[in-house]
Amino acid sequence: MVRAGDSTMSDKPKTKIIYYRESLVQSMLADLFTFFIIVGSVTFNELLVGSRFLNGILLFMFVIFIITKTTDRKHTFTTQEDFLKYLDEE
Repeated sequence: MVRAGDSTMSDKPKTKIIYYRESLVQSMLADLFTFFIIVGSVTFNELLVGSRFLNGILLFMFVIFIITKTTDRKHTFTTQEDFLKYLDEE
């Protein structure tokens, strides 16, 4: 009999291996570029219009852009064998 709070085999957390396909320099340059684009857009908007609502829309659009951009470089694996097989194929 299994009581609430007892762990079973099905409750065991699965291992996740996350592999990002970029170097340290590529990551730093991408982050710098994104930071300057966000700051530049918000500053340009404040100088021309000064609308905080538009700033919110711009920041929301950048968050959506960043989320979709990182999914291309991110690969998730549940087993080490799958991960090694993926590296061998590259």
